[in-house]
Amino acid sequence: MDLATVLLGSLSPDTAQRQAAESQLEISQPDPNFPLALTELISNLENPIHTHLNIQANKRFYSAGIILRKYVNERWSPFFVAFKGSPPPPEIKDVIRQRLTALLSTPHKQIRTACAYALASIASCDYPEQYPSLLHDLAALIQQGHRDGVHGAMRVLLDFVKADLTETQLVPVTQELLPLLLQILSTPTYADSTRGLTVAVLRQCILTLEMVKSTYPDAVKETVNTVIPVWIDAFIQLLQAPPQNETKSQWGIRFEIIKTLSSIFSTFKSLITTNNKIESLTRILIDHLASLLPIFHDRQVYDTHAFEQQDGEEDDDGATVEELICPIVDLLTGFANNKHTKGTIEQAIPVLVRLSLEWGQMTVEDEDTWVSDPNAFVDDEDDETENYSLRIATHDLLGVLLDRYPTLTAKSLGPVTAELLSASQSASQEGKQYWWKPIEAALAAIGNLSNQLGDEDNEAAEHFDLVGLCQSVVTQFVNARDSPFLQGRAFVFASKFASNLPTDLASAFVNAAATILDQAEAGVAVKVSAVRAIRNFANSLDDELVGPKAMQILSSIVPLLAHTTESTLGLLIEAVDSVLGTLDTTALSTELVVQLASVVLPVWEKNVNDPLLSSQLDDLFVTLSKSGAASHSALVGVAVAPLVGAIARAAPGQPGGDDVDARLLASSAIHLIDSIVGARSEGLEQGVLATTCPALFNVLENADDRSLLQDGIELLTTFIRKDINGLLEWDSNALVRILNVIAKVLQSESEGSALFIGDVVTHLFRNAPKDILDPALPQLLKVILDRLAVSKTSAFTQNLVIPFAYLIHTRREVIVEYLVNTAVFDVNTNTNTNGLELLLRMWSENAETFRGFWAIRISTLALVDLYTSQDPRLDSVMVKGDQIIDEANRNTIMTRSKTRSAPISFTSIPFPLKAIKLILGEIQNAGTSASKSNALKDVDEDDEDDDWEDDDPLAGADDEIHYLSDLLAPGGGDLLDDDDADAEDIRNDPDCQIDIGAYLSEFLRSAYTANTFNTHERCAHLSAQEQAIFQHAMVN
Repeated sequence: MDLATVLLGSLSPDTAQRQAAESQLEISQPDPNFPLALTELISNLENPIHTHLNIQANKRFYSAGIILRKYVNERWSPFFVAFKGSPPPPEIKDVIRQRLTALLSTPHKQIRTACAYALASIASCDYPEQYPSLLHDLAALIQQGHRDGVHGAMRVLLDFVKADLTETQLVPVTQELLPLLLQILSTPTYADSTRGLTVAVLRQCILTLEMVKSTYPDAVKETVNTVIPVWIDAFIQLLQAPPQNETKSQWGIRFEIIKTLSSIFSTFKSLITTNNKIESLTRILIDHLASLLPIFHDRQVYDTHAFEQQDGEEDDDGATVEELICPIVDLLTGFANNKHTKGTIEQAIPVLVRLSLEWGQMTVEDEDTWVSDPNAFVDDEDDETENYSLRIATHDLLGVLLDRYPTLTAKSLGPVTAELLSASQSASQEGKQYWWKPIEAALAAIGNLSNQLGDEDNEAAEHFDLVGLCQSVVTQFVNARDSPFLQGRAFVFASKFASNLPTDLASAFVNAAATILDQAEAGVAVKVSAVRAIRNFANSLDDELVGPKAMQILSSIVPLLAHTTESTLGLLIEAVDSVLGTLDTTALSTELVVQLASVVLPVWEKNVNDPLLSSQLDDLFVTLSKSGAASHSALVGVAVAPLVGAIARAAPGQPGGDDVDARLLASSAIHLIDSIVGARSEGLEQGVLATTCPALFNVLENADDRSLLQDGIELLTTFIRKDINGLLEWDSNALVRILNVIAKVLQSESEGSALFIGDVVTHLFRNAPKDILDPALPQLLKVILDRLAVSKTSAFTQNLVIPFAYLIHTRREVIVEYLVNTAVFDVNTNTNTNGLELLLRMWSENAETFRGFWAIRISTLALVDLYTSQDPRLDSVMVKGDQIIDEANRNTIMTRSKTRSAPISFTSIPFPLKAIKLILGEIQNAGTSASKSNALKDVDEDDEDDDWEDDDPLAGADDEIHYLSDLLAPGGGDLLDDDDADAEDIRNDPDCQIDIGAYLSEFLRSAYTANTFNTHERCAHLSAQEQAIFQHAMVN
């Protein structure tokens, strides 16, 4: 069977024929002659006889292109990760490279592109040693000037420079070929797509130069400073030509130029900010916004289609006006944030404000999409949307202008908005269909600036009449029923500034929004906007303004939950949650709780695969659970039993035990029960344990699903924290079953599956009666020690260390004796060691990465307890100390490859010294003036950063070392500021009430004064910075 037939068979719809062909290709590839046959076949397809490729030839070529790519990646060189077998002989490689180079000139774009990709891959491993003629070959194609050959050569370059190039590969490309490409860009006789490709190649070179800048700083600096400036000059010259009469393909060139300027500005900023180039470019970009705006209005906003654009290249779509303007606005945003454009931007602010509002208008496509898809409307209009659009880009530009030039921008917003309002009113009187778009765009943009304009302390707010705008303009549009998007915008706008409005005006907007929800004739866009506004009102206004309307609002929204999906459903849930928060607990009837839960539970079950919706529903259940004892009881009564049913169905042996969706539902059900019972500040509602525990323990004891186990362990932890006695009374073997679950999870090879086990163990220690727990304690601790001996990650190690830290803090002597007398197999040395040595070693190595306030607090206190015990056995335990600095790592960023060749070494020090170091580190965690000064120095030394800086980028830097107690003091930011009710037991823990800064300082003073545990000698082994912290603590 010949190769052409095999290639055709590899695309056959017949499975047997396709697999046979694929097998034949796999067998043939190791043959050194295979690539010769393959490239010969491709060359034959390129012959004149195949000028009009028939269907069969097209299929053969498509398959040949795939196989060529596969062959290069797997058979060409050990350089490639997927390589296998033996590479072809050098003489065959030479032939292949020559054939592929010749095929770069084929008129068939598919063949040209496939061969360019293969040749670029080959060049990435062969150039320059085995392929020295690469640049010469490409330069020859470029200099010949044939359209197809130039395009093929540049496709090779574009793919080649995307690879991880070395200095010897990259520098010749930039110095030898980029000047040739610049000639092509500057020559209008070349195809627009080819000219645009030259700019794309430059942009990729810039990105690659940025990546290797730290590795080859001198070479990159020289290349950048000699090559790129001439391109920037060429860009400025090309952009100065009026764009409004060009074709889409010519706009495509401009698009590439703008994107490349953006890359230069973000990587080698000084090339643009010097010699007034940034000011010239700023004016050019503003001119583009002005000159192309009529085309945008004609094509995208008003759909008049009076503008007729000349035809461009048939094989290239180029760029639409919207695609071209988006990167222009983005680049202008960056320029506006740079101090070198201050004079130019200040003069242009009125124009920029108007252009931003004009370009931010809703397009016809936006309308069609948002009318047909409410979820898209919700997503695109969300304050935190990740969707990118021209509208969002213009809002970002206005935001930067308002931040950097608050007074000028705010003063311009008012008059420009008034002009747009006047234009809209005139258009409305003339009967124009889209009269509302300019003022809607203005309200959308200003609403997006609510953080600045709504802040009375912000300079901009002083110069913008927000209340006047709402009273004279926005109020009239909440009734604009013929323009639903404008009507909806009015509601959202008012809600963005709710806290700034007079009480009567805010109340009027709330009433209007609540009323619109009951109007059957109101469209989806208006109702969605009203719901968004109500959510904002509920979050911003006093409860007495929204609360009276809450029941009316809920009666309108709750029935919709069962009939909406995705983002719209999420918005409704957020609105319900927010409105519930405005109700007094006495106003929330148990009937409403039952009704709401009955509606929400089916919604939850239907959307359990959506993590965002699950989180929003979880928040809603928490709000209901916190809404008073009666609401909590009603919620438990209606919700827990169905949720337990979902858990039971997913247990091993049950119908859903092997079903992924059933397990996911059960995992979510467990999490919801945890949220419901955990939100209550008191203990558990009667009957919760009896209803939940049978199914919960069945899952914990028998299931292997990681998510199911993690959620189950978290719920078990909540039960232990809230009612350990009730849990032990539920089943006489409850403690044994808990210990068996802990042992099961610890035996898992996956550390990720056991990340929450430390919480359940610690809270068991904190809450279980000692007379019940103590008999089982040695066995449990041995299981934890054995798992600690093979722990690999810091997060998992923390989970195993903290329970011991708690026991040491509360029962030091007993636990230390137990550890000393317990043998553990150390996998690092393949010998037995005692539990104390293992624990202290793992603790010391990972303590600095511990997370969580309580865990860090207990770890620190336990370290103090161990040190003050002065147990001589601690001195015999050697742990990891400081990194050893040598010539291999001095002033060097140690990458993984460097670490492999020169492993990092550490000193070995006695545990008591390490304990002092860790305690000093904990004091330092609040930050020192030295570290802040270094951070500031790093900012100042960045010569590429010409952006404006905040007045105090590192506020608070002074000559004092700040203690954790500073953060706990009034105004310092309470580290325990946690609204979770189930953290109440931690918040009330006496250890959490300690002024840790004062406590540690007193410990250090006492230890040094009394020379506790040879503190004087140990201080001599501290670093200079550690000694400075110690000295500071001694006198403060």
